[in-house]
Amino acid sequence: RELEIQQFQPEPYFQIESELGQFKALWFNPDKNENKLKSKIEAEQILSNIGSTVIVRDMKTERKIMTAPPLHSLLELQKEANKFFGFTSSETLKIAQSLYEKKLITYPRTESKHLPTAFAQNIQTNLQSLRSLEEYEAIVQQIVQNPGQMQKTIRSKKYVDDKKLTDHHAITVTEVPIGKKKLSPSELKIYHLIARRLLAIFLPPYVIDKSEILLQSEENFFKANGNVVIDKGYTILYEVFKKKQEEPLPTLRINEEIRIFEKKLLSKMTEPPARYTDSTLLDAMFHAGRFIEDKELQRILKDAEGIGTSATRAEIIEKLISIGMIARNGKSF
Repeated sequence: RELEIQQFQPEPYFQIESELGQFKALWFNPDKNENKLKSKIEAEQILSNIGSTVIVRDMKTERKIMTAPPLHSLLELQKEANKFFGFTSSETLKIAQSLYEKKLITYPRTESKHLPTAFAQNIQTNLQSLRSLEEYEAIVQQIVQNPGQMQKTIRSKKYVDDKKLTDHHAITVTEVPIGKKKLSPSELKIYHLIARRLLAIFLPPYVIDKSEILLQSEENFFKANGNVVIDKGYTILYEVFKKKQEEPLPTLRINEEIRIFEKKLLSKMTEPPARYTDSTLLDAMFHAGRFIEDKELQRILKDAEGIGTSATRAEIIEKLISIGMIARNGKSF
């Protein structure tokens, strides 16, 4: 990865954006389905040929229904803690171990993202332990008052599957409430990640309408994309992490004419691949077979689930840092 970054030669490219009042659209070549131009002269020529309006030629809307992700394995917990809080993989393991010793979460050094059927059948006691926390009280109430939805989750192979278990099942909160236990800010962050993931699997899916609009001005085509949230579903638990809300596209009709308020040339440069973070490096270690062309070695690494285990990957990274072979700079390696 470092060699790729060092040897990377940035190249300029251009895009054409039209400002249409309530939304923006990018010029694209419908034959190549490409919205980047390598030549500035060609881009300027296209810009000069764009009229003062665009006409709506086509609209597509596709409904996407996304259920909650599976429960945490240690790998998933480390990736999520790095993404949201910048915790290193070894910090997350240490915090999870501490929560386990305080009997607040189940065994953390697990590769599994599933629960055993017997455990899932009694999951209500684990959910009740979250009732004492103000932010989850109403959600737990909503879940336990809908036994049909609870049973649907317990029967789902995405979350409960005896065949997918390793030595230990997925990480979840125990039936022990936090109560008067003194937790550090870091412990609370990890506990809440695990609590949210457990609650999420019992909540409705996230439903959005993905829209794509095709527009034409003279001989030139533009495309605009946008999402409309139909049901927030389980994502209500993650609103605290959301950055900006995406602007939905307005309601339009085929052949409707829209005024172009501004058209501009965007001058950009291609970028090198990003350096690894704890989250992406852990993922690369798990999927190490992707980097190897030899089919037999690929199969071996896939069967072995990559380099190391959930319990040792953090140690491998820390060892390389301690002997000075890699360095951590902020979130990056």
